[in-house]
Amino acid sequence: MGDHLARGRQHALVNTSGRPAVPGRTARAASSCSRARTCSYRTVDNNAAASVTSVSPLTMDLCVARKRSIDAKILGRERVSDIVPAHGSNTSAEDLDAERRESARKIVQQQSTLRNLRTTRLLQGIWLIASLVTAAFLGSAMFIGIWTNYRTPFTLIGFAAAAISTAFAAGYLIKLRPKISDNVHTLRTFETEQLHLAAREEANPISALRIYRLIATNDIEELSRHARRNQRYANILQWIVILGSVTSTSLAGIAVGGGDQPIVRLVTAISSGLVSVAAAAAGFFKFRERRTTQQQTADAMKRHLKAVELRISEYDEEDEALVLKRFAQNMEELKDEQRKRELQLEESTDKDPG
Repeated sequence: MGDHLARGRQHALVNTSGRPAVPGRTARAASSCSRARTCSYRTVDNNAAASVTSVSPLTMDLCVARKRSIDAKILGRERVSDIVPAHGSNTSAEDLDAERRESARKIVQQQSTLRNLRTTRLLQGIWLIASLVTAAFLGSAMFIGIWTNYRTPFTLIGFAAAAISTAFAAGYLIKLRPKISDNVHTLRTFETEQLHLAAREEANPISALRIYRLIATNDIEELSRHARRNQRYANILQWIVILGSVTSTSLAGIAVGGGDQPIVRLVTAISSGLVSVAAAAAGFFKFRERRTTQQQTADAMKRHLKAVELRISEYDEEDEALVLKRFAQNMEELKDEQRKRELQLEESTDKDPG
């Protein structure tokens, strides 16, 4: 009986190629096969499950090998799932970014549509005012009798045309009001959706500071553009004052010398009036002072931007977050100082209009 069991165990340890197993593994394999004879092995496929309580040694060897292969595959999948991140988070972030871009595109388009409608309303308002003035003038000419000596069909035709034009302009304006209201409501809806998308996005202070540093050039360019515009206005007013003063003085000398003609008096009066208006506008709006403050702020912002790019002066730090925070704080302080200067100019203008 013992010889029979020993031969059975050796037979169970023979592999599929017909070669005997390694002697060192004989004890472990024999114990595994003996335990497998007394346990139940369950195989599940797509259709049914079969319970096997007694199997041959060769079948047991194949089952053990297959089980080890399945365990290795499962372990490999778990390791891969630990290394490779889940695709759902990336997909949700990409979807959120796509929705944010789409929302921004809708807002821009809606703002453009609303501007066009408001421009159309302005033009139609001008049309309505012009038609009303024309109808009033022609109606007074027809009924009061301004053209009593020149009664022609023009008065009746012109008045009828002006009245019809007024009616059309008023009708278009009335029809345009609901469209503008609907577009305003749609724009507010898109803006609310954009706010909800921003609330869903995870806050990243470092990314926000990097974006702030990049868009700082836009603020600098805007201040420089306003400074150039104010400088241009100041130069125009200054040249009007200079040329008007020279012209008035020269024409006054000609009039004193005996060249007193109506055209000379008219040009002298016009030039004097232009000089007065230009001087008053320069003193009231203070274009030169505004240009000075705006250019000083733009130059200071340029210095800070160049310093943070080169990591010099107060931005000589290794920590990027600290450098960007300091840069943002300095830029906001400069903007706040610029706003205070503009308010001071407004207050001085209100106190002393001349």
